[in-house]
Amino acid sequence: MASPSLGGFLLVCYRLRCMLSEGETAPDFELVGVPDRLAARLNADADGWNPESELRRFRLSDSTEAGNAVLLSFYMFDFAPVCAEQTCRMRDAEFFQLTDDLDVYGISTDGPYSHAAFAEQRDLNYPLLSDTDGSVAEQYDILHDEFQGMRRVTERALFVVDPDRTVRYAWSDPTGTTDPDLEPAQQVVRSL
Repeated sequence: MASPSLGGFLLVCYRLRCMLSEGETAPDFELVGVPDRLAARLNADADGWNPESELRRFRLSDSTEAGNAVLLSFYMFDFAPVCAEQTCRMRDAEFFQLTDDLDVYGISTDGPYSHAAFAEQRDLNYPLLSDTDGSVAEQYDILHDEFQGMRRVTERALFVVDPDRTVRYAWSDPTGTTDPDLEPAQQVVRSL
């Protein structure tokens, strides 16, 4: 299939629609998630842990209305080696030292109980949100209808969203094989 051309520029899009771009308004969402540092509480009180009371709902607009920028790190699967590396790189990155006004969320189509075990295993210091039906990834145009025999899988992607809900940085990898370069996202966060 040939890619369309406009005025000498080659337009490449892997889907009928293209990923949400810089300058566009980030769609609001509300997802159930596993708060950061849940793993420590799980280990401290495993016998009395009630997962329903530990899970909470996260809304993008709650963060932005509080004046915070948001880094959304979409990844494909909990426990997949390449995704484990991506989430650990996010954990170890200096995003958390750049500003107090930044919320970081990891998002995949895995469920919250898988997220809880994954966060515990990897000692993650940011919440993991469950987009179990893929609707948020679909709004951001980073959802595979099918990937390696599995349906509705999130692409690997990063978005930096400013407090006005404007996308200031956008990156994705439809192949699932490329690690995100965190430096451009860090530069954008520093500039906010």
